[in-house]
Amino acid sequence: MKKDSVYIEYADFRALRHLNHKNIELYLISCGDEPCEPGHSYGPGSRDKYLIHFILSGKGTFSTGGRTWQLHSNQAFIIYPGQEISYKADEEDPWEYIWVGFHGTLVDSYLESAGIDINTGVIDIPEDSVIPSIIRRILNAKELTYPNELLRQSYLLALLATLISYNDEPSNDDENIYCYPQMVYTEEAMHYISKEYMYDISVVDIADKIGITRSYLAKCFNNTIKMSPKQYIIKFRMEKACELLKTTNLNITETSESVGYTNSLTFSKAFKNYYGISPIEWRNKNVKASIDNQ
Repeated sequence: MKKDSVYIEYADFRALRHLNHKNIELYLISCGDEPCEPGHSYGPGSRDKYLIHFILSGKGTFSTGGRTWQLHSNQAFIIYPGQEISYKADEEDPWEYIWVGFHGTLVDSYLESAGIDINTGVIDIPEDSVIPSIIRRILNAKELTYPNELLRQSYLLALLATLISYNDEPSNDDENIYCYPQMVYTEEAMHYISKEYMYDISVVDIADKIGITRSYLAKCFNNTIKMSPKQYIIKFRMEKACELLKTTNLNITETSESVGYTNSLTFSKAFKNYYGISPIEWRNKNVKASIDNQ
């Protein structure tokens, strides 16, 4: 008996399962975002669909074909239909992963274009990858309507296109491809960030906008200002957040949205990682200091 499509959401877990479809070439079956319990495991066993798990944090192991990988964040493990596999979250630092399950007659060709086949097992994912945000957009299109099916289909295609783009970058001969000094590309990117920091921009977006690859943009930043593009975006946003905290009455949610964070908890965590104190503590400390100095 065919299972009904379902959307599941708890405090720290979201998933779409058993999705219906009208396309045989490529179709989404399931996706989700899950922080695993210590030792959470599957297998040995097999799945009836293609699955890719993108590790957001923590550690775990993945085994198939007589090989075992010790995995961590910014890696993904790939499962093919019928392939015998097993995987397990670390006992002390269990992984959180975001996953997508799909099938269709064109899947093998898409994955081959990304340099992936049944023997690949594991791939590295750029630290600034947009793939987690793509999967979250799929999860946000949770109403089981035909328009949302088309939306989810488009996001799945975007995910596969992103994987293919990671396998389709220029060789190390970058210097002969781009005709401007690296500082020019860095300054152009910094200008773009200064105008778009309040939106959901990524390093890939910036590189595409100025016409170079993500890896070459990273090289330009590291060689010219000694930090990565992602570090610069965070630095810029944190400095703007401090301005708002000190000079406006915006609350933390409004401040986070003003500097490009759609989730105030994510913003507060990033702020504390950067400054060592929470946004509220920073505001109280610096507003008081400003009044005392008047």
